[in-house]
Amino acid sequence: MKILVFLCILLLSQSCSNGQGNKLVAKNLTIYFDQKEVEDKANFFGKFWQNKGLVGERPQSIKLTRSEGTFYIHLIISEEFKESELVFDEKKLLLDLQREMDTTIFKGEKGCQILICDAAFKPILNINK
Repeated sequence: MKILVFLCILLLSQSCSNGQGNKLVAKNLTIYFDQKEVEDKANFFGKFWQNKGLVGERPQSIKLTRSEGTFYIHLIISEEFKESELVFDEKKLLLDLQREMDTTIFKGEKGCQILICDAAFKPILNINK
């Protein structure tokens, strides 16, 4: 429940359809992906995100990219976010979520990394660093 509240606060309602490549839309969740071969993973990711109860009342946009076998999950943060606001407990929850996705969605791959991004999906913070 705590992670749901955190992610609802974390994610900003965005409509980022210009230049983001392919997308999947389900209810309040839009998943963008830049490579057609990533579509299956994006589908699994969307189902996982919904089954975990991470889709809130406000629309969410997430981008899934892959580079050198690692998947990157780009989460859009509110404009008011400052890197110092991500406290230890919240970072731990995101890392736990990332580990779970590594063993369910991205098994057989090099895993995934969650990136906190601005409204244009430009990374602000990699939670692994």
